[in-house]
Amino acid sequence: MFLAPGGGQVILCLVCKRILPKGSVYCCNSCGGALGKRFCPEGHASHLSAKFCCVCGSAKPSKGATALNLRPLTWVLTMFGLWSLIGLCAAPLANALYVDGVRLVVRAFDAILGLAVWSWILGLLLGENVRKVILAFWMGLARGAGKVVEGLGRFLVGLLKARSSHKKN
Repeated sequence: MFLAPGGGQVILCLVCKRILPKGSVYCCNSCGGALGKRFCPEGHASHLSAKFCCVCGSAKPSKGATALNLRPLTWVLTMFGLWSLIGLCAAPLANALYVDGVRLVVRAFDAILGLAVWSWILGLLLGENVRKVILAFWMGLARGAGKVVEGLGRFLVGLLKARSSHKKN
């Protein structure tokens, strides 16, 4: 369970993907990295990117591990709120599309929404490199959709021009 002493706050180690209670440990029990900071042999805390201790100048900081503070209830409520908002906004649109018989658009929207949610979760859990790959995928998808819309617009303008010139003759 995600509940922990100290108000239910937990820390997710992004290196080994372990969840640990906040405040009970300062380093990950699995990978051994200091959670969210680095420590010198004297015990001074420094930023994760620091190569030297910011207090004493020691060149031997501990192994650092990126971490994310989580409040489980906050995450659950946020996800529930997002799904509710999507449901409230998408339900009338989906109803109108179903009534008009355009189920393919609804299914495509549902698939893209599902991919977006899973992309966000995987990017959060798997780190910066995966987030970059996911971002590149979504940017390519957006560019492709833009080209399709642009081509459809040109096609429709061409149709309208051909129709208006046909009426003149």
